[in-house]
Amino acid sequence: MRRLSVLLALVLSVGIFASTGWARSANYMGTRTGAPGESDCTSCHSGTVNAGSGDAFIVAPSQYIAQETLSVYVSVKNKGMTRWGFELTALDGSNQRAGTLIRTDATHTQLGNDATSGRQYILQTSTGTHNGTADSCMGWNFKWVPPAQGTGPVTFYMSGLACNASGNTNGDSTYTTSLTIPEQIVVGVQDDSHATRPRDFALLQNWPNPFNPSTSIEYVLSRSTNVRVVVFNLLGSAVAVLDQGVRPAGRHKLTWDATDAQGRPVPAGVYFCRLETEDAAQVVKMLLLK
Repeated sequence: MRRLSVLLALVLSVGIFASTGWARSANYMGTRTGAPGESDCTSCHSGTVNAGSGDAFIVAPSQYIAQETLSVYVSVKNKGMTRWGFELTALDGSNQRAGTLIRTDATHTQLGNDATSGRQYILQTSTGTHNGTADSCMGWNFKWVPPAQGTGPVTFYMSGLACNASGNTNGDSTYTTSLTIPEQIVVGVQDDSHATRPRDFALLQNWPNPFNPSTSIEYVLSRSTNVRVVVFNLLGSAVAVLDQGVRPAGRHKLTWDATDAQGRPVPAGVYFCRLETEDAAQVVKMLLLK
């Protein structure tokens, strides 16, 4: 009778896991990001990596300044899937933990650390899988505090998962991606008030990206200068001028509502935002979804 009770308990526990396919997401897992020395989501879910029409991507500023907090957005897309997940870690050039990941949405994300490697991870919670959400794209937001100055480029490694909520792991899709962010070195600092000053000329990646119907664009100037911010389409034609004139040193924020110079909505697709100053220029790629 005791053996029957134990067997029944085992069957029930397996059944609960199989019915969700994500029961373990309530607890920290980690080491599934596709980073050097790590596996990815296929270690628990069937299927090949980066197959089919889906994708995973990471959106973050194009540069980081040591110990200045940045916003990061990650997303997984696969039309027709209904449950979602991700795991991400940030590593330096020696594949060691770089900076600190900060959870800003406790309902949908959780943090964990690997005692062996010292790496830190952020991933979805059970609620964060958005079970039953039939959408082509799902995303999560969090923040990251970069490491000390002189660390050099930092790479985010991410494994994303799109599931069909079939009650088992068959037919699920895994996507891996990485994003390397160079360090923006502080120069000419004379006092402790430098933390609020811009250090260099930079056009930051628009946020959100992909976007619909509008997106924010920020740029930083180390000195007062004449600027021009223009959006171009894939053909190289100017679509809209977002800013123009002499601007003071500091951080400047713009918004593009996906309209042209005449206020007409532009079609979905890839666009480029170009910041031009008196002696430099920088471009970021933007994706408009509709």
